[in-house]
Amino acid sequence: MPRALFLALSLALLAPVPSPAQGGLQVAELGECPLESGAVIQNCRVAYRTFGRLDSARSNAVLFTTQFTGTSAQIAGYVGADGLVDTTKHFVIAVDAFGNGVSSSPSNSTAQPGAGFPRIAIRDMVAAQYRLVTEVLGLPSLHAVMGISMGGMQAFEWAVSHPGFAAKVIPIAGSPRLAAYDIVLWETALRILATYEESGSVAASAALFGLSFLVGNSPDYHARTTPRDSLPGILGRLDGMPLPVPIARNLATQIHAMIDHNVAAPHDDSLERAAARVRADLLVIVTVRDHVVTPGPALEFAELLGAEPLVLTSDCGHNGLRCDAEQLEQAVQRFLAGPN
Repeated sequence: MPRALFLALSLALLAPVPSPAQGGLQVAELGECPLESGAVIQNCRVAYRTFGRLDSARSNAVLFTTQFTGTSAQIAGYVGADGLVDTTKHFVIAVDAFGNGVSSSPSNSTAQPGAGFPRIAIRDMVAAQYRLVTEVLGLPSLHAVMGISMGGMQAFEWAVSHPGFAAKVIPIAGSPRLAAYDIVLWETALRILATYEESGSVAASAALFGLSFLVGNSPDYHARTTPRDSLPGILGRLDGMPLPVPIARNLATQIHAMIDHNVAAPHDDSLERAAARVRADLLVIVTVRDHVVTPGPALEFAELLGAEPLVLTSDCGHNGLRCDAEQLEQAVQRFLAGPN
């Protein structure tokens, strides 16, 4: 998958690929992973990387979940002495979500490849991660769970599905359930992907690239940073970008999971009842110009918990967390270092 298209489709702040010394890829073989739909992922694999050292009390572990299309390799760029999580103080477990092409996905499943791969939910991702943490790594608890974008959705689910297991939860540009705008956005992307898979038309993959360009940053950001004379290069990139069908199916798998995501679904569709289950301290971080994940539901959940959110106010939008990087890093580091 071409790098430019990958960046466009991620719709999130991406981190640089690490050097091998920053954490090697490991794979947990979980056998069968039952799903909330009643289906099962056969030969279920959850990939992960670890950074830093577990302390003697086994109390400094931070689970960092991946964003849409993101991988644990990219999370390496967020961690370290100068990153979101200081690995001289914390043991970071970067975990690959189902459907990202590293953990079990349509593109790499031998038992259920392609269209035979079952539909998954954010809750299924979290259930497998819980098995990784408890069964494979043998941890009785986590200091924190955090993630960006779709990773933030997983963080919200952790807080509700496993109350008290993590002392702190940090959803960044995530949501406890998608707003109507977000669902229409992702349903549009699904229809483009379906057209691409049926026809193989590069016009469909070009439309997907264009959609991600439009929503990844705010219009004001582009008015400020994207001059009109750059349009030929931008529009030129819309054409001739192949999107392999296995990758398209991976994207569709994670998009379905985001559309279906709702922490309140098992609790009479009540965010109030879902929030009442939470036993962690939450730092809810949103970016006010986000055109991918509407901030409203996350802010509502924070209010139900009595948690003070961090609202990033730059015009960069969903892809622009880097614009507020210093404020973001300081807030996360303070929160992680604070009392449980």
